[in-house]
Amino acid sequence: MKRLAFLFAATMLAATAPQPANAQHTVVRNRTRVTITNPEGERVVVRSDDDNRITLRVASVEIGLDDEGNVRTSAAAPPRRKAVAFGDSDFQSFFELGINTLPRPDYSLYGTLPDELYDFMDLNNAKSLQFAFSLSDVTLFLNRSRTLSFTTALQLVFNEYVFSQSVRLTKRNGMLVPEALPAGYKKSKLSTSSIQIPVIFTVGRPNMFHLSLGVYGGVYIGSHTKIKFPKEKAYGIYTNPFYAGVTGRVGFHGFYLYCNYGLTDLFKYGKGPAVAPVTVGLGFGF
Repeated sequence: MKRLAFLFAATMLAATAPQPANAQHTVVRNRTRVTITNPEGERVVVRSDDDNRITLRVASVEIGLDDEGNVRTSAAAPPRRKAVAFGDSDFQSFFELGINTLPRPDYSLYGTLPDELYDFMDLNNAKSLQFAFSLSDVTLFLNRSRTLSFTTALQLVFNEYVFSQSVRLTKRNGMLVPEALPAGYKKSKLSTSSIQIPVIFTVGRPNMFHLSLGVYGGVYIGSHTKIKFPKEKAYGIYTNPFYAGVTGRVGFHGFYLYCNYGLTDLFKYGKGPAVAPVTVGLGFGF
């Protein structure tokens, strides 16, 4: 009677346990044992004719019936994680918002500049913003505790460099030259768009505090200068086709502070001032 009650309880537990919509169980039989395995490879029911025992596993609990008909329960050991495995990315935010700077531009290409054009790459940092959107991302965990990992992503990045002075960049004789804005002209800027791939090494758990360090590279897919009042645009600015840099992050879950430090000049050699952008901002997780 106890065995019948046990089998009935085991059947009800197995039937009510949550399963994926398309889950299928595997039944393995030999002369002395019947084993039912779930889609994750875990044994759910084991019956052995040698010792006349039946064991049912539901979630992390094993229920067994011994030779004397007594029902015993015990906590089953959790499945062992693989040391190296891909998983959901919790270290890369969907959206990043940063402030651009252009530190220490080299104007040696231009010789002596008039006072009104001196330091023409100086920016209005409050309006010089970066917008980055992650189109896809993935994390490779390097240990079982998930405290070491590499994360990469595919990003669409837009940068705005708004000049603090009344100047604009124009193409002349195969290079970019500064030009004072006529009276009434306002809000001159340089805009770029690019596809970017970061590769980040992270120490810390996905749902806890973490530190990251990595590199990034990208390709520009568009650039132009613009004056908002009156509206004028000029395309084909001499930006480098490719760029690279290093990045650091500190944060919690998908939210982090980041700093991107450019290692390549914004413009092609001999076409404009030698300067690499630096961006500081926030990553927002969802």
